[in-house]
Amino acid sequence: MNHDAEVLHRQSLVVDIHTHPLFNVMLFGKNLGVRHKPPWFWNPFRNHIDLPRLKEGGVKVFSITLYGLWNPFRPMDAFPWTKRMLDALPRFLRDCEGEIVLARRASEWRDIAGRGKIAAFLSVESARAIGPSLDNLRLFAHAGMRYLTVSHFVPNLAACPASWPWHHGKGLTGFGREVLAEMNRLGVMADLAHASPKTFDDVLAATTLPPLNTHVAPRDFKDIGRNITNDQIREIARRGGLVGIISYPAYLEKGLLPRGSLSTMLNMAEHVAGIAGPGVLCIGTDMDAPIWTPRDFRDVSYMPRLTEGLLQRGFTPDQVRGVLGENALRVFARAEELAGW
Repeated sequence: MNHDAEVLHRQSLVVDIHTHPLFNVMLFGKNLGVRHKPPWFWNPFRNHIDLPRLKEGGVKVFSITLYGLWNPFRPMDAFPWTKRMLDALPRFLRDCEGEIVLARRASEWRDIAGRGKIAAFLSVESARAIGPSLDNLRLFAHAGMRYLTVSHFVPNLAACPASWPWHHGKGLTGFGREVLAEMNRLGVMADLAHASPKTFDDVLAATTLPPLNTHVAPRDFKDIGRNITNDQIREIARRGGLVGIISYPAYLEKGLLPRGSLSTMLNMAEHVAGIAGPGVLCIGTDMDAPIWTPRDFRDVSYMPRLTEGLLQRGFTPDQVRGVLGENALRVFARAEELAGW
């Protein structure tokens, strides 16, 4: 690795705003305080993230995204599953022996990193996690949730996703508007990954906080509903939000099962920066979700390669620091300010 890139990476606040490590803890009982092997392709018994590889990759801050598996008997309410995942968090932190610290505010990120620790914050994917109850939303917010991905692959009581075949013209429900109002009050940002076009527009009309699309690829790269259009990129940037670079080749490249490469992730960074400026970019790999990663970006320990690649593509050191984490720090801190924390 280039020496200048290595120095820049190690001195930067590297933040990944969308990952799923608790899947491995809850479903497979893994101790993520020790090193595991990454999958070559999708393999639920291997994983992308653990404490040694976070350190090796120079990651200073990462999300712990809670997600409730779909239950056909409770299709609109994943609260029990999501609460079980939250209950697995203490075991994960205990296995890491104090090396990972839960941060409730962005203002804590740099301090935790300065003490040689890794900061983690909570997020929740899909409003199915809260079911029909604003009290469930408050429970996750009080536990430290910083954003809620309002929709996922199937509809929930709050919003409709892009992947739903009958999504046309469907966005936030009446309950969804109540959810957004409470999120504004609590300082919980809205994540528009997976949102239908109407959900996207409805959320932007209702939120008072910076909007996010935490793990996404441009529609110009692959024309699928859950990817983001150039106009949507511009709108998120105009409102001071973030667009996260995903590491999933199936969204970044055409084809049924593309193996992908880091180059495609860098292509996305160039594309988004060219449309809306580098200040909207951040990292949102989606690692440890049921995805596969590029052959030359297999797990979180490969993160320095992203820094080297951004420099090679002509991003300045300041712009690279922004993409790696300073943009995320700025936006999360702004949300806290707007919510009156």
